[in-house]
Parts: sequence; structure tokens; C-alpha cells
Amino acid sequence: MKNPIALLTLSMLVPVTASALPKAPFPDPLPFPDILDPQPPPPPPPGGGELPPLYVSSPSTGDRTTSSVAVSWHNSSAALAGLALERAASEDGPYATVQCWQPMNMSMDFGKVAGAASTGDCINAAHPGSFVDSGRSADALQCYRIRVWDAAGTQMTSLPSCAFTRAREPNERVAPWQARLMIETGDVGGAGTDDFIRIGLNDHMSNIQPHGDATWLDYPHDDFEAGSAFTYDLNLIEDFDDITKLSVYKDGTDDWCVSRMMLVVDRDTVVEQDFTDLPDGCRWLAGKDNLFEISHDELRAMDSWREFASLPPGFSIENSALVSIVEGAVGHIGYSTELYWNGDDDGAVIDPVDADTLHVDIQASASVEDWFDPTVRIEFDADIVVTCEPNKALGMFDVTLALLPTDPRVDAEGWTAELGEFLACTFEWDWNCLEEELADTVAANLPEFPSGSLQLSSCPDVHVDEFGSIIFSLG
Repeated sequence: MKNPIALLTLSMLVPVTASALPKAPFPDPLPFPDILDPQPPPPPPPGGGELPPLYVSSPSTGDRTTSSVAVSWHNSSAALAGLALERAASEDGPYATVQCWQPMNMSMDFGKVAGAASTGDCINAAHPGSFVDSGRSADALQCYRIRVWDAAGTQMTSLPSCAFTRAREPNERVAPWQARLMIETGDVGGAGTDDFIRIGLNDHMSNIQPHGDATWLDYPHDDFEAGSAFTYDLNLIEDFDDITKLSVYKDGTDDWCVSRMMLVVDRDTVVEQDFTDLPDGCRWLAGKDNLFEISHDELRAMDSWREFASLPPGFSIENSALVSIVEGAVGHIGYSTELYWNGDDDGAVIDPVDADTLHVDIQASASVEDWFDPTVRIEFDADIVVTCEPNKALGMFDVTLALLPTDPRVDAEGWTAELGEFLACTFEWDWNCLEEELADTVAANLPEFPSGSLQLSSCPDVHVDEFGSIIFSLG
């Protein structure tokens, strides 16, 4: 599950600004050829003629359990004589045949095809296009590829697609309500950076499931100064065990040196890294060495990871914590949109409306090409809705806190914004002219935002206090 405020803010900001300024070319997540969906067959030759050539497309992974992965693919080439689904424990192999199919109208000597299954291993039927690979170990990487061959023995192999099996059964999974990363920058010359910093909680390549859970770090102050330390809220994930990798990526040419970092999930520290014993007292991300990673196996080997226990947020979620979540979400989407923090005057303010509602007021700036950057204010109310269901397996109650945004209001402030809006409407430039239309657009795109599932001993009473904090009272 993504950070709810991040998704909200993104849906609200898209109609606000004009064309974006160029950003560093680092899409999120990285695309991978022929992986996202099974690829359709090539078109037949114009006017008939020879059969289409042999081709192969990569498989896709689907539903995962603790012991199985669903795999699908597409290949209907008339030149196809056989198809094998192959599996390995890593993208690089070695691969072994899981299952092989030989259409009944095709007859050939499988010995002609290096690496293909023997005739006895193949099912005498056309391939089904999908397969559930069972009997796998829990929390383990499974990589798949497709091998095809024609009657002459010519063969092709696809690029791989991978997935981690689930670590726990559905009623044992933990949906985190908070993930935070403390980062301390080294206190040596040149240790600070103005580059973009991205934190990943699993793989960035789209051919590996799970993938793409990442946060670009930016708050309304000067981040990553030498000798500074700050704790950043990260975008949430649906399952704690989907944290399969911890990565720190620096996008740019301004070197950075990290002395310490600590990942905290649901108030429990799961990763600690201390680089103060290195020569400069910190770990440099510089030049081509701009990525630091802790792998799946390294994470699982840590005592703190094995001893993880999801701790509820206590009796309150403080107003300062809510503000931090909002500001972190705005900073995250600023990497790929026009929004950015423009100094200490920008930020978020959250005030109580009544016992069930918060009011969120965000002030930021927007990059507008060939014009002055206006100040942008985004306001909305967030209704607090709580559900509570018994979890018989744990002897607890699953409590879900949802923020339901309502009544959004968007305002581009300042004389430059007002003049730009007037000129844009007059000359039909690419600018949204009426703020009422912006608010209507926002209102039409507001989904519900659950914050994660908490396990509590009883159903709580939840209300907003006079300071804009969320208070839990157990009966």
C-alpha cells in the first residue's frame, strides 16, 4: 500500500501546473522489455505466404503464496514445435525445466535442441499459456523464462521474470502503519549533497515481484547537510515481508557521504548501518558508485529482522508525525512533478476540525516553464474512519484507520500567478484557467486511503484531539 497522502497529493497536483521542468532521467520503476504483460504474437505476413518466424516473449508472474508462483506467457507462432517453462533461483541461472509442451501435430527429435527437455518429459499438447509452480520454499526468489524451438531445432530463450514467494500465510502477514529511515550525513568536507536521494524497499526493476516501492526524500529544509541527521517518512507497503532489499540511490553528480542510517518499521528498528569506522567516518556515494544496497539475504540474516515485532502506534499519532508524513509525501512526488519545497515558508499545517476530522493545509511552489513559479496552496479535510474486525488466528483485532479526503481546494497565489492565469486564458496557453475547475477535477479523483492494519487487543475509540493528533482509547 502506498503512502495515502502521497497518492492524494499527486491526484490533486496534476491539474495545477503547466509543463514541468526537466528532471533527472530516472523513471520509477525502471521498465523491463516484454515483462509487464504477456506479449501478443506478431502479425501474419501480408497476403499470407510463409509461416511467421519463431519468436519468444517473456513470462509474467502473478499470484504468490508461501509455496507457489503463478506464471503466464503468450506464444502462438505457427513455427512453434515445443515450449518449455524454466526456473532458476536467480536471474542468471542455472535454469532447469519445470514443464514442457509438445503440440500433438509436431514430431521432432528433441535431441536436436540443446537444453530442451527430453521427449518423455513433454506433455503432448499445446502449451496452456499459464502454469502454477508449486512446492516452492517460502520467502525465496523464483525466476522464470520461456524456451521455444521449431521443428528444425532452432531455439530462442526469453528474458527472465522473477518473484519472491510469500514469507507468511495471509492471516500472519503484517501491513505496516509506518516506515521511517534515519539518515546521518558525515561531518567531513564535501560530505553534504544537493542531489536527489531515493530509498527503495524492494527491487527497482519491473521484472521482479514485488518491486517499485520507493521514496524520493525531500523536506522543506536543506536536506543532507554535512553533520546533519534527519528521520524521513517512507511510502508504505502492503506487506512487511515485501521489503526484499534496502537501497540508497543518489541521482546526480554532487558527492555524498553517509555516516549512519536506521530503518524503523512500526516503532521497531529492523536495520542499522554504521559507517563511522570507514576512513572518512562515512560511506561515500560518488561518481559511478552512487548506489548502496542491502540484499534480501543480508536483511533476513540480521537478528533485528528475525526479531521484528509490529508495535502499534501507542495511544496516539502525534500531530507532528502526521505533518511529517504529509511533507515527506509532497517531497516524494516533487521529483516527478512540478511541485517543490521553496524554503522555510513552505510546509504543511494540520488542524482539528472536530472529533472525526482533520484539516490539511499545504503550501509549496510549482515550476512553470517560461514563467515565474507561483506559490500553490492545497487544502482539504480528512475524515477519520475506523474499522475493527476479529483476527481469530492471532486472538487480536485487525484495526484499519482510513483517511477520507473531502472538499479539496486549490489556489495558485501571488500576482505572478494571477497574471499568468489571465494571460493563459486570454491567449489559450497551457494553463488551467479556473480554480473552481481545478477543485472539481480534484474532487472527482479522490480515492479512499487506508493507513495499514493494526493488531490491537480490543476495538479502540479513535478521535482527534484539540492539538490535531489522533488519539486511541482502548475499551
